Amino acid sequence: MKASYRFIDRAYVRLDATSTHYVVELTPKPNAEPFDEREFLDELLEESARSIVYRRTKNVRELLVARAVGSSLAQIAEPTPESEERKGEADGDLEKERLLLKDWFERHNDA
Repeated sequence: MKASYRFIDRAYVRLDATSTHYVVELTPKPNAEPFDEREFLDELLEESARSIVYRRTKNVRELLVARAVGSSLAQIAEPTPESEERKGEADGDLEKERLLLKDWFERHNDA
């Protein structure tokens, strides 16, 4: 599909498939830059390579995004003397919030 899309400015593209083959028909548009089938075959190869790279690096990209989003969370301020006075029953809540907002990688750095 992506390889075909690159040719829509120069050709009318018709895509079809049989049980064993893909069928691509490129009909040149009037007054468009000429091309030959080798250009399309090169484009197919390029898009196939991109697809392989995309699949192989998907997990790395997901981890990078998770890391970027996770590290952008607001930090919880350290307790002040005033907040220590009001601590009482909320003692465990601050620790829970710290754990929730702590960067995943910091909590799992020994893995």
